[in-house]
Amino acid sequence: MNRTERKEQEKLGYRENKKKHKWIYIILLFVLLIQSLIRVDHSFQEMTKRQEQNIFACEKVNESLYKVYFCGEKFYINEKELENKYIDVKNDTYNFLGKIKNKIICFTKNR
Repeated sequence: MNRTERKEQEKLGYRENKKKHKWIYIILLFVLLIQSLIRVDHSFQEMTKRQEQNIFACEKVNESLYKVYFCGEKFYINEKELENKYIDVKNDTYNFLGKIKNKIICFTKNR
């Protein structure tokens, strides 16, 4: 392996690491955004002496029903329906990825 090939390999490794770090930074920024919204909401409630619902809150109404507060809106979520939706999305994702994998295999065989 000569010097130019080695430099190209280093660049590829650097780009892959950069892509990995990019997702970590996005997740970290999202967590910081949510955390800062919660802190601002809490300090505003303390400052104005109000006892309102938080910007994010969750209460269990009964065995399978949850009440979720998000930005002043109430949402009722049924646990069984949520589980069914999750399974449907998971199956659809696996089917889609399988189709893509088959297309890639067919494409590479025809080359």
